[in-house]
Amino acid sequence: MESVVIGAMALAAHGYNRATTDFDLATFTNPFTVLREMVVRFKKAGIEEVELNEPDGQNPLGVVINISGDDFNLVQVVNFDNPLGGGHPNLGRQVLETAQNSMIFGSPLRVVDLPRLIALKLYAGGRKGQLDILELLEKNPETQIPELI
Repeated sequence: MESVVIGAMALAAHGYNRATTDFDLATFTNPFTVLREMVVRFKKAGIEEVELNEPDGQNPLGVVINISGDDFNLVQVVNFDNPLGGGHPNLGRQVLETAQNSMIFGSPLRVVDLPRLIALKLYAGGRKGQLDILELLEKNPETQIPELI
């Protein structure tokens, strides 16, 4: 399953360090087969604290898998494919298609590019997201934000 780093770790990869205790990933895959199988695999691997939030018509994200344990902080896998709720499937696909390689904790990971990170922050809304966008633009003054669909 292809995934891309989003959230505060992606902010850091783009020059803005914000305190966080979780690690967020994005994917765009079938929520009824692939993600259910991922939950089974996590549990078989001994990770007991795995919560699957099934898609519904009210949640535009589709599925969110919350993974936590005694020896690591929360990992969230956010799926942008929600056949029941609409949401922004084009943005979800673009997040994966335009991701860039970046070093995080000394490991090369695929990270959402800056224009799509800003779009995700706009999509999520809220004061923290607005502040994140302002900081990102300040840290990346050369950025030309293309029109996003």
